[in-house]
Amino acid sequence: MLGFLIIGSVVGFFLFAYWLGKRTVQNEHNQESPKRDSISISCPYCFHINYVYTDDGYCTCEECGAFFQITDEDVLVDRISDSNSRTMSTTNTESQVFFTSQEYQAIIELLKELESTDSPSLKKKIRNRLRSNHYYISELKTNTVKGFRDLVKSGKVIVEEYHTVKKKPAKAITKQEKTQTPKDVLSFPPVVDESSEILVLGTVPGNVSLATGEYYAQSGNLFWTIIQQLFNEGKPFSSYDEKIKCLKANHIALWDTLKACDRKGSTDNVIQREELNDIDLFLKQHPRIRKIVFNGKKPSAYYQPSVLYAVALSTSPANRNFSDEQRIQSWKDCLSLT
Repeated sequence: MLGFLIIGSVVGFFLFAYWLGKRTVQNEHNQESPKRDSISISCPYCFHINYVYTDDGYCTCEECGAFFQITDEDVLVDRISDSNSRTMSTTNTESQVFFTSQEYQAIIELLKELESTDSPSLKKKIRNRLRSNHYYISELKTNTVKGFRDLVKSGKVIVEEYHTVKKKPAKAITKQEKTQTPKDVLSFPPVVDESSEILVLGTVPGNVSLATGEYYAQSGNLFWTIIQQLFNEGKPFSSYDEKIKCLKANHIALWDTLKACDRKGSTDNVIQREELNDIDLFLKQHPRIRKIVFNGKKPSAYYQPSVLYAVALSTSPANRNFSDEQRIQSWKDCLSLT
């Protein structure tokens, strides 16, 4: 009997040693080729990409050491083909990433949300929505609005239709192809608060505004000059935030008549497939607004207000029929509630 126990123990020892050696070899193989045998997990705290080999549902970040439970939102999908279509190598070692104007605007809003929250679960959801717009923090190395806009200014990120690409990509889209494929343009969220009494409506943001994320950003547009003359004692604004604060302090809201459209340039004359903003619903949600001021005739052609309204002279630099003084006076009269 004792002999059988000894033989069984020896056999069991060798089987255990064999299993342990096989597992060690497999682990070494996994470490040599993580992208082939692992799943990619984004850390919810530092956004580092980790390669996980186990399926126990947890991950320890290699970068910051955080220990967290893996959810479906953390798992990065295979995007090799997508990266090839959006990242185009230039003649040197640099590369450029392309976004449509619609994606650009969505990314800006999501990055603002990401900067304003401390909730790990909400951050996960926002990052997942960023990925759906082809924005990957690990690739572009920034998770702030300023960082993203700096990439646009540097030319590393290209917003289609708004940038002139100085370095031609290897697989650049031809000018003819661009004109044959119109891109959607989306309006900005309204500038408004509970004290707003006047709503200024334009048509839709121009190309420069879309690239900067600011209303009336085009050089030569007189809108902010008029606002500073009427409400800021003629003193220039030091920042866009200061401009917005001035509007709100004077109970002025800002929006556009169009929610989306196709446009092959920056002027209102080439707008197609217009989709209107729900201005009636907006007015119900902000009942203190009792007057609408249209920035020129074009936006007034899209919407017939049910409240008091006026059509001011367009602040566009293309409006050369009136002097600056005439346009300032026009806005002074239109922005009056008396």
